[in-house]
Amino acid sequence: MQRKDLKKIKFYKQDLDSMNFKKESFDAIMSIAVFHCFLKKDREKYINKINYLLRDNGILFQLVLSSKDTKIRLNQKIEKNTFLRKTGIAFHLFTKSELKEYFSNFEFLSLKFLNESKDENSVWVMILRKKCSKKI
Repeated sequence: MQRKDLKKIKFYKQDLDSMNFKKESFDAIMSIAVFHCFLKKDREKYINKINYLLRDNGILFQLVLSSKDTKIRLNQKIEKNTFLRKTGIAFHLFTKSELKEYFSNFEFLSLKFLNESKDENSVWVMILRKKCSKKI
């Protein structure tokens, strides 16, 4: 990518429910610390929306909390591996196998565990490619 191409990049910050983009509108989606905030009942909705918005072979860059995180576990448990913080926001801690299952229609280009220090949260950093949908 050349410097002039960077001018073509657009960033959007929107609520999942209010997004009003056409199908396969994006070549890439960056989702930082979002997916782990959904309760189980809403995770499938999120993935369906990503699939709808992302073109075939599109890239999804995502960062989510890991089940190896010990800090979040100190909060109130509301679902399996899901904890409610005092702020009222739920955080789900994902296992590697859980991520592979949720994103089974994606090719995992990279899945790395990061835990910089005891003061930081443990996270998964993922780079995924959407598999081509079968068109008849």
